[in-house]
Amino acid sequence: MSSDSFDPEEKKRPVLPSWFLPVLVALLLAGSVLLLVIHYLSPSDPASGHAGQSSLPSATPVLGADGNPAHLDVWFVDVGNGNCTVLRCSDGKTLLVDAGSADDADGVLAAIREVGIERFDLVFATTADKRHIGGLPAVLSEYPADLCLMTAECMASPEAVPLLSALDTLDIPVSTVRASFTSVLPWSDLTELRIVSPFDAAYADENDLSIMLHISFGSTAVLLASDAQKPAERLAVKALPNSMLKADVLQVGNHGDADASGAKFLATVKPKIAVISCGKNNMPADSVIRDLTSLGAEVILTEDAGTVHITLDGVFAAVIK
Repeated sequence: MSSDSFDPEEKKRPVLPSWFLPVLVALLLAGSVLLLVIHYLSPSDPASGHAGQSSLPSATPVLGADGNPAHLDVWFVDVGNGNCTVLRCSDGKTLLVDAGSADDADGVLAAIREVGIERFDLVFATTADKRHIGGLPAVLSEYPADLCLMTAECMASPEAVPLLSALDTLDIPVSTVRASFTSVLPWSDLTELRIVSPFDAAYADENDLSIMLHISFGSTAVLLASDAQKPAERLAVKALPNSMLKADVLQVGNHGDADASGAKFLATVKPKIAVISCGKNNMPADSVIRDLTSLGAEVILTEDAGTVHITLDGVFAAVIK
């Protein structure tokens, strides 16, 4: 027989006073209230990363080599339903992207003269379209460049013959380019200039062979879409991280035509300012304006505003009136 017999005295539970539980609950509630009071009355520490505060570093303006605030200026020159963009960084680096048609050359020259640029470090011929590259021979004869970049398809186009002849006469070297994951080009030390389209792929439409450029400046960026359409947009979104396409300023693709500016592309770029280079006979599609507006972008048409000047400081992008 087991020696572990049941003993009523050993198992008897102690009896607590009737006031014990109410007092315990009251103490617990008082302690909770005190902790909450201390939490909300204590001064917050901006660097603490507590709930409700961002633990990420804040964006700061870009500083030049001299320690002073730097900026990137972008001019979308009014050339109607063509394309011409002038960029100048505060370190003096300059960039010309297309120059409208031959008929636009005088207006482009006047715009460059007003800006005060004397020559260009780089020039892009984004597509074999006379409304983009027709004005380049006249412009480069007065404001030469150190290097001209274009696609192999543009170089092989009959539309590019006058430009190639001018480049040869002016002794401006020309190179062909293509997008890739590492297609970063040397320009300004304060920026990252990247080709984001076209890739080495088969495109059914010549417009999709247009060079798309992404220029980042601190936490801000500009995306120049040229005449690229939805197939090129989709491939760029698929091939590249969103950060390589996100931009505060978007030059809307193909002059605001409905065959460009796909929903996924626009959602990836998330522009705050959208500039559409267009003429009164080629106004942008209502659907494109609607989609841009629904994203909260300020939409500016060169047909209405003329040449558009935007400046970026690395944190914000602002339209200069």
